[in-house]
Amino acid sequence: MNKKWDEQQRDALLSSVPEIHSAAWKRWQELEEQVALYSRINTVAKNLLATPEAVRILEEVREKYRQADRQFASLDGSRLEGMPAMIERVALRLSYFSGCQVGTDVDMTLSTGDNDYLAFILGNPQLENIMKKNSRDAFPWAVARYVREPLLTLQENFWRIGKKMKMRPGVPEFFQLAQKKAMPITIISAQFRPIVEGFLADKIPEVLKRARINAIDANDISASDKSTVTAQSVLTNPDQAMLLYFDGLTDAGCFQGSAAGLSACAFILEGSEVENTVRASGMPFFTFRDFHDNTRILEEILERKAERQRTEANL
Repeated sequence: MNKKWDEQQRDALLSSVPEIHSAAWKRWQELEEQVALYSRINTVAKNLLATPEAVRILEEVREKYRQADRQFASLDGSRLEGMPAMIERVALRLSYFSGCQVGTDVDMTLSTGDNDYLAFILGNPQLENIMKKNSRDAFPWAVARYVREPLLTLQENFWRIGKKMKMRPGVPEFFQLAQKKAMPITIISAQFRPIVEGFLADKIPEVLKRARINAIDANDISASDKSTVTAQSVLTNPDQAMLLYFDGLTDAGCFQGSAAGLSACAFILEGSEVENTVRASGMPFFTFRDFHDNTRILEEILERKAERQRTEANL
């Protein structure tokens, strides 16, 4: 279907008046270059993760989690069940690291609004169709293929979209705790960078100042490869256990990172369609309705970790 659409676009270009044809063809070539850039960036990112040093570091991180899980399995489980058991397990996982870091999605995770209406704003029904029928992993490719204007010319509009997005309750308090604990923050978003920046600048500007943002811009449209972004965050801070926050199947890459043994646990929006999958996998996770839940759970985990460290220090 994409090939058919490409041919229709080329036919339309060839039938245009000379002035329109010239400008439209130039724009088409730019989009083709962006598609090539997207493919090249993805290839380079995955190659970097496959270097011997990267493989060694990621395997060391996985082994820390495996050691923690073996120790948890040897504990007296009769006194633990439900939430306390999961908090104990994650606290034990964190105790093998010097600290922890946060990786979070924005759309429907930090915010409560869905931005698929971007297709309408971009003025392209073909993009809307792709977004509805295909994985969000194809989103950057679709954008590079079908948007009518260069991304840079849309930055102000995108910034305003971000400012209009509604923030999920408890987000500021959660990031105050993250700042207090000096947690590195990675925004893992398939949205456009100006939307993410507009949201953060309007709602939690202190996060914008210190977070590493992985999102789509005119020069890097590889942002939705979330499993790669997760692994890169682990490589950047290998002694900081990864906590992932996401809302569902649109964040499948985050889930893959968790399944690959690269995170301490996942926090998933309650009722998410990915919840049963994570539950069946046996990986540690919590559900949340708002970030007050996440702040409370994280405080309990960190306090339990501190208690374990004090006990071990006194032995």
